[in-house]
Amino acid sequence: MLLCGRQGVYPTPVSCKIRVFPKLEDTLNYARLIQSAGCSVLAVHGRLREQKDNSATRADWDQIKAVKQVR
Repeated sequence: MLLCGRQGVYPTPVSCKIRVFPKLEDTLNYARLIQSAGCSVLAVHGRLREQKDNSATRADWDQIKAVKQVR
């Protein structure tokens, strides 16, 4: 989980979970959008939506790392 850092926007912390997009830039833009909306904690699922039932597909740790570095 990643802390988004805009505490105080809502009286109760808001947590969000997203999946990555095929393009890294789309994932980063979406993470920034959620952060600007007041998300307190963001969890990133490292697989595409299409891969949700495929346990053989590994998470994309590079995308997760890139989202973690978004400020």
